[in-house]
Amino acid sequence: MSGERRRATYEDLCKVPDHLVAEIIDGELISPSTGALDRGRKMQVYARERLGHLWIVDPSPRTREIYRLEDGRWVVVGTHAGSAHVRAEPFEAVELVTTRWWREP
Repeated sequence: MSGERRRATYEDLCKVPDHLVAEIIDGELISPSTGALDRGRKMQVYARERLGHLWIVDPSPRTREIYRLEDGRWVVVGTHAGSAHVRAEPFEAVELVTTRWWREP
């Protein structure tokens, strides 16, 4: 591109994971049965399918649990609470403003 200015594309600026699953639950509270499903069967399925990272975001206590799959097992790599700004795997390059995540009563 001799002397031409080229506009950066999204792919130039961000490395996107090969697989990304985002399950978003609309509601104020996660029920005990849903929490058990999220931390039980779903985590097993995601590990079997070799999903690299898993986040469990619970709006009631405003918490985030970040997991990384290592040798077929989930390892906690971060826990966050409240409305802090967060850098978390696999998106460490981006500071997430979590105050926007929570619905105010």
